[in-house]
Amino acid sequence: MQPRPRTSAGRVVPEPTEFYTMYELDFPVSARNTSYLSCSTDTTQHEMAYQVAVHEFHPLTERKAGTVVVVHGYLSHAGHLSYLIRRLSEHGYAVLALDLPGHGLSGGRPGGIDDFGEYARCVQAVHAYGVSESFPEPYFGIGFSTGGAAFLELLQQGHGQQFRRIALASPLVRFRGYPLLPPLTAAFRQVMFQIPTDDSDPLAARTMPLSWVAAANRYAVRVEKAHPNSAEVLILQGDSDDIVAWRHNIAVLEHFLPGSEIRVFSDGRHELYRRRASRREAFERTLVFFEYGQLSPGPNASSD
Repeated sequence: MQPRPRTSAGRVVPEPTEFYTMYELDFPVSARNTSYLSCSTDTTQHEMAYQVAVHEFHPLTERKAGTVVVVHGYLSHAGHLSYLIRRLSEHGYAVLALDLPGHGLSGGRPGGIDDFGEYARCVQAVHAYGVSESFPEPYFGIGFSTGGAAFLELLQQGHGQQFRRIALASPLVRFRGYPLLPPLTAAFRQVMFQIPTDDSDPLAARTMPLSWVAAANRYAVRVEKAHPNSAEVLILQGDSDDIVAWRHNIAVLEHFLPGSEIRVFSDGRHELYRRRASRREAFERTLVFFEYGQLSPGPNASSD
């Protein structure tokens, strides 16, 4: 375990206790802590590139339902999934909520990554940490948007068996308007290093490095060409999502994850676990899936 990073790319990283208060993560639990793990950029080397924050929540209930690894979306952090984390805790799950590299309380270049394989290695590191600290089994995974991409990258690498079931909300394969991204990235790589964003959150990364866009393109190609995987996966998707190319993504995932359960939310926006209009139902569908698995055989795409 590594010491807490004080600064990351010039920004001051707040104390975890401040983070809990800022994002309503100070709900009642039996224990709460933030640990810092080292993630390597290359599995063939032992060079540790950055420290990632893992927020631990141990439920008050005596029932030990298992442990859920939760991964947020791009330019975000675990605090934006506070509703989901609290509800999981209330139902007896221990939670390990990861701040991706360059996000939240983690170190690393803000918003940056050289390859999505690094996200997958961080998820593996969080699972290994949970095992070493005797978090209760079985393990489940929840990935939102780019967090979903972290799990998809793990699955297409042939890993992920350590998770009994995985829920993906608005999973990223391609962004909306993706045909334009590769040529634009190639055209501006030498003269434009970052794309400004308007996120008002004090801990959110302010820019989207073009190197991240290039990494996202390479990741998407890998998933689109991946061999079918038999993992138990729930896919939650809103039909009013204006961030990801959801129709294209669903078609890709139906091939990659042929046994997945797909639920399309009528008028659902991108942040299904965060928006008041959808977060309760998104959580309840996730809970039922974790508890009982897929309720109807074969892939489906029902609207709610």
